[in-house]
Amino acid sequence: MLHEEKENKDERMIHIAMKRNQRKQMNNYLTLLQSLISSSHVQRADQASIIGGAINFVKELEHNLQTLRAKKNINFSYRKK
Repeated sequence: MLHEEKENKDERMIHIAMKRNQRKQMNNYLTLLQSLISSSHVQRADQASIIGGAINFVKELEHNLQTLRAKKNINFSYRKK
């Protein structure tokens, strides 16, 4: 019985360490993500705000890209004439 209890305790400690490492990695990723986006997109430093701000930032970039592509196509069509 003592051997089983020790194995269970060891497994629990391994699980706790793995979860701690996952949280640390997630916090590092969130910090990096926050540094990559404009501060105007993130009002608070909580996880949901950082992720939401990143989503809005990517949507804005996509919109800007579409706008630039449209302008490029308009300019290209004028040159062909």
